[in-house]
Amino acid sequence: MNQPPNTSKSIAIASGKGGTGKTTVAVSLSAAIAKSRPVTLADCDVEEPNSHLLRGVSALSSVEARVASVQFDSEHCLSCGLCVKACRFNAIAVLKTGPMFFQELCHGCMGCVLACPNDACTETTRRVGDIRKDVSGKDTLVDGILDVGQPMATGLIEQVRQTCTLEHLTILDAPPGVRCDMLATIRDCDYVVLVTEPTPFGLHDLRLAVRALRGMGNDFGVLVNRYEPEQEWVEQFCQTEQIDILARIPESRAVAECYSRGTVPYGQVESFTLAIDTLIGQLEQRGLV
Repeated sequence: MNQPPNTSKSIAIASGKGGTGKTTVAVSLSAAIAKSRPVTLADCDVEEPNSHLLRGVSALSSVEARVASVQFDSEHCLSCGLCVKACRFNAIAVLKTGPMFFQELCHGCMGCVLACPNDACTETTRRVGDIRKDVSGKDTLVDGILDVGQPMATGLIEQVRQTCTLEHLTILDAPPGVRCDMLATIRDCDYVVLVTEPTPFGLHDLRLAVRALRGMGNDFGVLVNRYEPEQEWVEQFCQTEQIDILARIPESRAVAECYSRGTVPYGQVESFTLAIDTLIGQLEQRGLV
């Protein structure tokens, strides 16, 4: 880690499924890099953020997060149906009994506002959750927490990303799986580290994630967690698909014990520490840190 920092870069830590150790890797990577340069860790799993737990943070400063939405006034509605045609998300319906507006489906695109001839649709905002922040030395944590009952996380994820300090290297802890929230996190990232495990389930979901990243044009590599030499499914897949394996974290009870105590294994478990340092070396070679 002797190269000058490339402060405008963003690296997403993602996985095709939950439980692969993605957050542990993201928090450890952030902590290791923060020893020598400023870094921002953004926990974009806004439905259940947990990076702060591994960092030992009990209280974070918080601000309200709001997203664009529509205020629908049925008294002004002419039941012309132009707003229905303009809405791609089926948030408005015109029935025999009158119009119905489903705010939970509204994406805030304002198509209905432009289409409505009688100002039945007007632009507004609505609360979706909170954005929280903690600064510890050179290591900054930003996360979002979605309000219960909110069906869409992408708007809050975008605000979490916008909160990150642009002058710092940013590490994005993506939501698990291959869904809209994960894709919203990795969009426009400079590099994606896919954390997987050498199991049939891990390989199945890794295939899905690889297909999604290639479809979006992201540059990526794979980190194999809980690696065991006799389990070659992931190794063979990556070789066939010409995907770089950035590092391997050996199967270790000591890592699980650290996690159960709510602490990161980096600096406590030698094999884990060496794997994260190897990952940093791979990222350095690509000019990312």
